[in-house]
Amino acid sequence: MAAKRMLNVRKPKRAICAIHEVGHVGLEARCKGFMEVMSEAGVPVEKLDIGTDPTAAVEIFKSYFAKNPDTDAILTLGPLGTNPAVKFLKEQNLTGKVLHGTFDMDEVTLKAIKDGITLFAVDQQQYLQGYLPMVWL
Repeated sequence: MAAKRMLNVRKPKRAICAIHEVGHVGLEARCKGFMEVMSEAGVPVEKLDIGTDPTAAVEIFKSYFAKNPDTDAILTLGPLGTNPAVKFLKEQNLTGKVLHGTFDMDEVTLKAIKDGITLFAVDQQQYLQGYLPMVWL
């Protein structure tokens, strides 16, 4: 759905799924779905390991974009990716030029949505994830 939401705005020239924890089953699944839909739409897409250090992640984004300046869509998988992506987009004056979507909510994400930097955030309703199974048990 994240890829479809971006494609509803415009078809990117190149997209990345910025993963902060390679091998994490849930994050890998998010990337896989995004990459499949983008690929089916004819958009070159790849997974970018940004790690969990926000300062290093900004530098990884800078390096990637220097090598791939046609990249105009980023999917991050939670605040560990969103925060450095938002910082990078602001620093490089790419807000509005690069589509950004993410998962999960925090203050930075909500502000980025309000400021027009981030297009959307998919929220997984953590309260319901933990609460409802306990009720059902």
